[in-house]
Amino acid sequence: MPHRSLLRTAGIGFFPLGFLARLPYAASALSSLLLLQASTHSYGFAGLACAAQSIAIAVGGPLVGALADRHGHRTTGIVAGGANIAAWALLLITSHGSRGSMLAAAVLVGLTQPQVGPLVRVHWSRLLSHGQDNQLPAALSYEASVDELSFVVGPALVGLLASLSPLAPATI
Repeated sequence: MPHRSLLRTAGIGFFPLGFLARLPYAASALSSLLLLQASTHSYGFAGLACAAQSIAIAVGGPLVGALADRHGHRTTGIVAGGANIAAWALLLITSHGSRGSMLAAAVLVGLTQPQVGPLVRVHWSRLLSHGQDNQLPAALSYEASVDELSFVVGPALVGLLASLSPLAPATI
């Protein structure tokens, strides 16, 4: 089975880490929506801020890719992750401030969103480029499944955390 050989190639720790690292990406828009709606009592503003955040993710993606090409995918992923944590902290801090500061913080969350899926696929491509019995299709198949699973588990986790507090999903 090709997936067993992937375990030997990447190491067992790579798989849960790759899944867990995707959860914030899958949960960020819903988390922001719940947080900002609870802060402003306006779904309109929360939706606007989430739309701006999503556009910022699309704008930031190529930048993250260019940085990964220049500095390596691991370094870029770690730096983007740290920057994203700081941006989320800023969003939490500004969630009781002005709408302009909340909107700016939401955009910053989007711009710093780590592009885990593409970075991991690049990692697989480099890891398996040296004649590993054509394991790349199996690796990319696994990655597609994990991406989809994260978009099921992430929002479900947000829903569970939101039952505790509107701030709780922002901790994902």
